Amino acid sequence: MRYMRTCGASQTNPRVKNGDVIMMIQYFDDRADREWLGIVPEFFARGVVAARFEGGGISTVADEMNAMYGMGGFNDHWRGDIDDDGVYRAPEDEPLDPFARVDFNGWTMWAYPYSIFGIKDSVGNQRVGRFD
Repeated sequence: MRYMRTCGASQTNPRVKNGDVIMMIQYFDDRADREWLGIVPEFFARGVVAARFEGGGISTVADEMNAMYGMGGFNDHWRGDIDDDGVYRAPEDEPLDPFARVDFNGWTMWAYPYSIFGIKDSVGNQRVGRFD
């Protein structure tokens, strides 16, 4: 799998080039880099691949990510929603802007401060959890 870094607020989509799937990582903070994401994008990619081959949806992606993480990042139910711009809005909390967006095979993962990650499928189903 290859990674492509983009900066700024332009929209990017996953692409296939020479038969290779490219994971697109877009940073919204000039200080952000691949290290800020840790290995969570690999968890995400494996979850998306599992969902594709098992015919599963967002639960399959979340379960795979939890299994790889080993500490249940999505096990706790996080209230709130991710809007179309990636802003996470939870009751009684200030809105949380993402520092990165990861697109892979039609799925999106948003990365927030405090090791919070959100995943979203193409129809808007979503999960939010913590992977620290």
